[in-house]
Amino acid sequence: MPRVWSRCVAAIALSGLFLAAVAAAQPYPYTVTNISATAFQPAESSQQYFLSGSAGRFIPNNQQQFFWTALPVPPGAIVDYIGINNLNDGTPLVVGAALYVRSVNGDLTYVAGSSNTPHAYWYTDFNDAPFGITLESPNFNTYLLRLEFDASANYQYIGAVQVWWRPAVSPAPGSPTFNDVPTTDFGYPYIEALALSGITGGCGGGNFCPDNPVTRRQMAIFLARALGLSYVVFR
Repeated sequence: MPRVWSRCVAAIALSGLFLAAVAAAQPYPYTVTNISATAFQPAESSQQYFLSGSAGRFIPNNQQQFFWTALPVPPGAIVDYIGINNLNDGTPLVVGAALYVRSVNGDLTYVAGSSNTPHAYWYTDFNDAPFGITLESPNFNTYLLRLEFDASANYQYIGAVQVWWRPAVSPAPGSPTFNDVPTTDFGYPYIEALALSGITGGCGGGNFCPDNPVTRRQMAIFLARALGLSYVVFR
């Protein structure tokens, strides 16, 4: 006999079903975003910098320089790891990547970052423990990544920055949207997430009908809205 999903169970599944894990051993279903060093802009227009044959950015000797780019991760995500792909001369902490938040007033605040370990070959260094940073966006706050080169007698190279992040269901509001889904319902935060995202409007009369079965038609609507599905017409 086929399994029948209730609307409540379907809401929970929709909130987490599409977050496929990168590997089964990982505690969270991470999405990995890679940003080439070539995407970073110099902090000052007068900076001199170079690009190696392997697309690694490096700077003149005995200078300290910074480069910036926007963090291409959606608001509400949780950032756990920042990796810096680099080639160094065996000197630790000579290059790094840092996450900053810029307020609407122009203030820049350091949030977290990673630095290199000694290795004379291309390698990606990560922070040891997860950051657990939730990217909030009140008052038009913007998250930025900064490449950091410390002054060195030898060339140090940065190839890319890698950000490991995971989506999260937003905190539920204090009062329920639907009459039949109180705040004490185990599916409350997930049902509220679907409602506030415009994925569901309930079953009518101000209710969600959490224990009603879901038809294939309803599931198709849920999936298409949740994933923002569209199709291309070929002519």
